[in-house]
Amino acid sequence: MKRQHRPALWQFIRLVAKHKYRSLPERELQTNHAAYAWCLRCNKYIFCHSASNNVKCHMQKYHPGVIEKYEAAEEEQKQAAQRSLDQEFDACDEPDPKRKKVSIGTEKQAHSNLLLAKWIACSLRPISIVEDEGFRAYVNYVAGDLPGLELKVPSRTEVRGTIMTLAQELRSKLKERLVQDCCYYTLTTDIWTDRAQRSYIVLTVHYVSEQFDPFSWTLEVQPFAGKHTGLAIAKAVENAMANWGLDPQRCTKVLRDGGSNGVVACNMLNVPHMSCFAHCLHLVVAGALIKKKKKPKESSLQPTTPRIPEDNSDGVARSVAIDTTTEEADDETESLGGDHEIETEAEREGVQRLQEAARMEVEGFLAATTNTTDPSTAYDALMQTRAIVQKFRKLASYFHRSPKGSERLNSIQRQLHFQQHQIGLEKAKELKLIVDCPTRWNSWNSCYKMLQRFIQIKPAVVRLFCYLETSGGGEEFSDVKLQRPTLQEWLTIRCLRTLLTPFASASEALMGQNYPTLSLALPCLRHIRQVLQNEHLFDSEAAQAGNEAFVRDTIQHMQRVRTAFLTLFDARFSALNSELFWVTLLDPRYTKTPHLTSDERSEALEMLVDAAYELAYTVTLSSSAFSTPEATPSDQLSTIGTPQDAMDSLWDSLYGPREPVDITISQSANVDSAAARAKVEIELYAYLSQASKIKRDNKIDAYKWWGANRDNYPTIAPLARKWLGCVATSVPSERAFSTGGNIVTVKRCSLKPEFVRDIVFVAENCKPPARKKPVA
Repeated sequence: MKRQHRPALWQFIRLVAKHKYRSLPERELQTNHAAYAWCLRCNKYIFCHSASNNVKCHMQKYHPGVIEKYEAAEEEQKQAAQRSLDQEFDACDEPDPKRKKVSIGTEKQAHSNLLLAKWIACSLRPISIVEDEGFRAYVNYVAGDLPGLELKVPSRTEVRGTIMTLAQELRSKLKERLVQDCCYYTLTTDIWTDRAQRSYIVLTVHYVSEQFDPFSWTLEVQPFAGKHTGLAIAKAVENAMANWGLDPQRCTKVLRDGGSNGVVACNMLNVPHMSCFAHCLHLVVAGALIKKKKKPKESSLQPTTPRIPEDNSDGVARSVAIDTTTEEADDETESLGGDHEIETEAEREGVQRLQEAARMEVEGFLAATTNTTDPSTAYDALMQTRAIVQKFRKLASYFHRSPKGSERLNSIQRQLHFQQHQIGLEKAKELKLIVDCPTRWNSWNSCYKMLQRFIQIKPAVVRLFCYLETSGGGEEFSDVKLQRPTLQEWLTIRCLRTLLTPFASASEALMGQNYPTLSLALPCLRHIRQVLQNEHLFDSEAAQAGNEAFVRDTIQHMQRVRTAFLTLFDARFSALNSELFWVTLLDPRYTKTPHLTSDERSEALEMLVDAAYELAYTVTLSSSAFSTPEATPSDQLSTIGTPQDAMDSLWDSLYGPREPVDITISQSANVDSAAARAKVEIELYAYLSQASKIKRDNKIDAYKWWGANRDNYPTIAPLARKWLGCVATSVPSERAFSTGGNIVTVKRCSLKPEFVRDIVFVAENCKPPARKKPVA
């Protein structure tokens, strides 16, 4: 019988099917199929139709003892089965001491130690985990008690030795891979200080293989003691390049920050170098929105004669003095994800002096580039905007560190989401306010993200301040005074969000590693400038604000801010290296070049032909980036002198229209062989013609395109391999520092620098990104 709810009743009852259901098997019969039921105990008919009430009444009236005995027997059987299971588990928990364990052997033990070391290094676990009682008990049970194997958990010293050996083996394999795959390369470098106040210098390498597969490796995160002078940096980088066998003549670019010591070091090394574009863009925004200290602690920090940033070799204007990236978040703002704390009061005061000096440097720069005699100038507008941003920053800081405020804000969001769900809108989750942090590499767009989050949850913030005006809210938040943003200030941050959107989109695009980024640099910069020049940039925000009295003044105020941003941007990027103009053409997605004028395009094509000709016909270097130095490093050194909409807008600006490609190239008199140059021009014409036919979107993989077409363009392909492997930012070095910060934590700050070097190397190169092939 099928699906009977009381099995005890039906152990003694059988259904007699109706005539039309007699073909059904007995296990498929149900009560509605039966003509009647038959009792096996008393041999009587029981009327049964679509229910079992009559069967139940019959058994309870005539056979109650039978049912009780059956149910008691069933219960005893279940208990016996449970006791058997408990005994089995107890036997597993208490292994038989007489059972002999089987040794896994030296080779398997070593392999298990290697896997454990890789797991510890790649997942950034402390090596002391091997001494944890719970971990050892788990390993002993899984490997020893269950299968009867004898597996030894290595000690902390053994794990450390295994990681160091693994790092040495990986370095050897990586050197072999570089010899095989690397022809031209790009380096990024930076300096980081851990929690124990020990400095490290990082060196990462980036290149494209002959098959146009991109590779990125972290070569060094090594201790860097002493003063960070240009000479010291040059020695460290040169020693690292010599250790890895990197030929300086094959170096496409060295990406660095804007510090003068980095510039001096690269000039001493006599290698092409360039400022990190992400740093430069960040300085434009930070220079406009950096917090002004209320009380400078040192009178000597008063601004002196303003110093206009100098031009480096790449044409990106950089201040020779202190970099504003040392500016810290607001004193009341909790820095998100910070991996460095100042231990002593003297060090804290020293950093504060540097921060104040950096701010005064920016003040002098702004004073020199804007007219400060008129109170309605862009300079005054920037000061007012800073104050508004600071007001929202303090609000975000309070809700970030206050459990009471955060919970009340979340409660209001839940109420709003419930109301939206009732009218048919999709229910959303609660969002937390973001606190900006101007100093961390992964927080360069944090001011934009902070303002964006305020705009997203504005209804909840407004309702919260309405709640504070009630008696209950006033009593709950009696210990804090929060300043309510005005409608004018809300409109200001909406306009500022619009102004920061191209910076955020460009920074996000340029910080990648698995796609060409240097070819993106000039289009991104031209896109930003185009947005900053738009006098109607805030029209949509003004339309949404309505006909309020403050709208006109606020828009005029933000127009002055836009002018100030444009001034700061032009000062940073007034003169760019000519290479940026023609490198973009090597990316098949950007051959339309809508960001170039006709004259610039003609000059870029001519320079591209010159570069391809020089690389193909005049370069006589070996095919590998590796060479054996004739002199030691020291001898050499002595001889050298938002959101998705924002991203869509950026891509639309970069690809250009679907129109025939203009490949007019002016003749150059500086070419030795006219025939060779003509061959390059013909190949370039064919390349531009084919590239103009591909789909214009950011999903096209330029590396795969060149990998499939490199044989068709034997002269242009080597140039593309050289320059498309060049990154536009030094963010890879910052990512290595982030890994180091996760390793040298508060509880692990006593790790030796040499071991930090090994474990970071393993963590960075043993678990590569999706596009990177692991060393081992």
